[in-house]
Amino acid sequence: NDLRYRFHRIEPLAYLPSPDGARAVLSKLAEDPAIRHIMQKHQFAVGLLTELAPHEQPHLLGLNENAGQAIKLRLRTNDYDGFRPYREVRRVLCHELTHNVWGDHDNNVRHNHTYKWVYGTK
Repeated sequence: NDLRYRFHRIEPLAYLPSPDGARAVLSKLAEDPAIRHIMQKHQFAVGLLTELAPHEQPHLLGLNENAGQAIKLRLRTNDYDGFRPYREVRRVLCHELTHNVWGDHDNNVRHNHTYKWVYGTK
C-alpha cells in the first residue's frame, strides 16, 4: 500500500463533547478496509479528516474542501447527544470522496461512483 493515498491527519472538534468518541469514529472510517481500498485504487489523498459540527451548515452531512484538502463529516446527532450510525457516516464519506474527482453535483456524483467502488459494482 502506498502511504500517500490515505487520510494524513484526523482531528475531532475538541470543543464538542466526547472528542475521544469522535476520534474513534474518524479513525474507524480511516482504517475501514473498503475505504482504504478505494483510496489506494483511485489514488485519493485527503489532508484532513474531521467533523462538521451540527450547527455548522446544518443542511449538509459532509463537505469536501478543495478536492481532498479536508473532508468534514457530520458525526454527531443534531442535539449533540451521540453519534450518527456508522454506516450512514461511511456512506457520506464515500460521497465526499467522489468530490476528489468531480467537483460539482453532476451525474457522476449523483450516481455516487465511489459508493459503487466500495461495494464492488464499479
